[in-house]
Amino acid sequence: MSGYEWLASSGVIVAMIVLIAILAVWRTTRDRRSGFPAADERTQVIAGRAARMALNTGWAFVIAIMLWPIIAQEFLGMSRFGEDYYSYSLIAVLLIQSVSFALIRWYLDRKGDP
Repeated sequence: MSGYEWLASSGVIVAMIVLIAILAVWRTTRDRRSGFPAADERTQVIAGRAARMALNTGWAFVIAIMLWPIIAQEFLGMSRFGEDYYSYSLIAVLLIQSVSFALIRWYLDRKGDP
């Protein structure tokens, strides 16, 4: 990407990072003023379980990404994949791990006692 597209996408990414940071700081200060504890034992256990599950999900996704070019080349007769495949795959792994952590933590919070 070059020119206007790169500038626009970079601006949107920076704006999202700043917005998320502002919301996180606002929520933290609001919780501190109300006396809400930052993390109790249950929250720590749930976050730990969610992190382990998200890490395992990410590992499975990485293994699938590493095996797919071998399978595609050897068994399906496809040509080699370019550099874009691997760079976008790294971004996909980060997204999969982040989203799976958020979803698993949300599910475990709603489910009840671990």
